[in-house]
Amino acid sequence: LECVITGVMDEFKDFFHKLKISREIFTGLVVFSSFLVAISCVTPGGYYVFNLLEIYAAGLSLLTTVFFEAIAVSWVYGLTYFSNDIHAMLGHRPGLYWRVCWKFMSPLVLAGIIAIHMVDYGPFTMEMYNGETYQYPLGAQWVGRILALSTMSCIPMAAIYAVVKAKKSGPKKRSWFQALGVAITPSYEAVQDDVNTRLTLAHYKQL
Repeated sequence: LECVITGVMDEFKDFFHKLKISREIFTGLVVFSSFLVAISCVTPGGYYVFNLLEIYAAGLSLLTTVFFEAIAVSWVYGLTYFSNDIHAMLGHRPGLYWRVCWKFMSPLVLAGIIAIHMVDYGPFTMEMYNGETYQYPLGAQWVGRILALSTMSCIPMAAIYAVVKAKKSGPKKRSWFQALGVAITPSYEAVQDDVNTRLTLAHYKQL
């Protein structure tokens, strides 16, 4: 929860300053909204809702989010830059084992688990406390799918928005490929469309 609150407030800090919404107020709104959602899990049918959220909200969507996080840090941002950041904070750089895990092992394992989840498709069932098996209706399954999609769709939507914004904010001769380079470059780095290192093969070969 702290990561989400910090990320949102850092990304939209101008909006929060304009509306004079402090961190405490925003945290209270997030916690209260979570409380309202959690109330449904303590109703007589709450176990059904809880299981639905556990499978769809905390299952495939969470794995997909973590997968793209690993790709963004290890491949897009770059392990060299990430190692420099760790050195600045801790005084030493991560060893080869950690760099290999971050760049290759973690994305591959996560991709494999996601593929298994997508292939292992069947009726959505739940084992009851009395040993019986309850099968969710088709409508409930679609509610879960829409819930999961609402989380995962934020990733490509944000990526498309960043590329379009970089395209419109730059010179007219900036290509879509160059706009992609601007979008994946940290804001504190100077960007030159013709010599953007994040659009070169050497950037992705670093370990």
